[in-house]
Amino acid sequence: MSEERIYKEESYKDYSIKIMYDDCPGCPTEFYDMCGAFLWEYSDTHRLSNHCHWEQVFGKHGSNEHTLEEAMTQLIEDYGNEEKIREYIKKKVSDARFYYDRSRRLWVFEEWQDWAHKWWEEFTCTPNEWKKGGYIHEMLQGRIKDELIDILRDCTDDIVAYEWSSTGYSQGEYVEGVAFITKEMADKLWLRDKDNWKQVAMEAMEAGAKEIGAWMWGDVYGYIIEDENGDHVESCYGYYGDETIDECIIPEAKNIIDAHIARLEKEHEERLEAVKANIDKLKGKIFIGYPECYQVTNDIFGQTVVQKADGSHGHIGHFYDYVNLKDIPDDVLKNMEKAIA
Repeated sequence: MSEERIYKEESYKDYSIKIMYDDCPGCPTEFYDMCGAFLWEYSDTHRLSNHCHWEQVFGKHGSNEHTLEEAMTQLIEDYGNEEKIREYIKKKVSDARFYYDRSRRLWVFEEWQDWAHKWWEEFTCTPNEWKKGGYIHEMLQGRIKDELIDILRDCTDDIVAYEWSSTGYSQGEYVEGVAFITKEMADKLWLRDKDNWKQVAMEAMEAGAKEIGAWMWGDVYGYIIEDENGDHVESCYGYYGDETIDECIIPEAKNIIDAHIARLEKEHEERLEAVKANIDKLKGKIFIGYPECYQVTNDIFGQTVVQKADGSHGHIGHFYDYVNLKDIPDDVLKNMEKAIA
């Protein structure tokens, strides 16, 4: 065990709880089913991470060779409410506009072009075509990230979106992302049975984003439990975020130690009862322990007794003291039980 992997160590009932850095954690999106789909790109690549749920947007035969903005655009095209998007552009976007040109009897959509210092016509359509819709893709062209976030959050149906980001410990370590849950996903997760399912979904996605951030920056932990002899008792890894140390790891490790002690005590009592019931079968046998050795014999009254002798110097000394079975070490009792069997 590398000492560099130990984050900190605690003692509990003569047991050691070593909190370890998890040096090869799995990404939460691949390690287990999360509540929602998560998309993100690194600031230096401007393409979706291969660990994110890009296939939920572009299909299993697609790829992650898309930017976060392109992914949001695709989601809006899939789930967008065109009337709401038009209203958003009309009220909140300053560099795009649409109007009805009476002279041409056409609806016109224009965007302001700084380089030309004028409005640029992007597309036109008849009143009937405008009424039918189908122009979400065209209206999204040129929209910046913050506008796409607003539209995805406020102008879509059957989807809940959550914007998130995470910052590392070194300069430039920064990630932006979006999480979403569709109505179909919520149905499978039984979320829609709840009256406040959208709020529950938002809270679940917030927690999921924190776990992804912990994975990105190495804040993933585990534990190793050892007994007083340094023997391994239990270990577990994959706890995302340093808050899990006090909230999850330490309480869980203590519960495991308590259960381990209770199991050992139960096994010891069962072993003690088995030896006690069959003690006559062990007459004349010597059992090696350290630092004492034990023999089963008869006393002057013919009663079966156990005596001990010093065995710490490489040889067995004189058997003298009588020993109560309950005071015999468990490793010696184990050998007695084997001898009975």
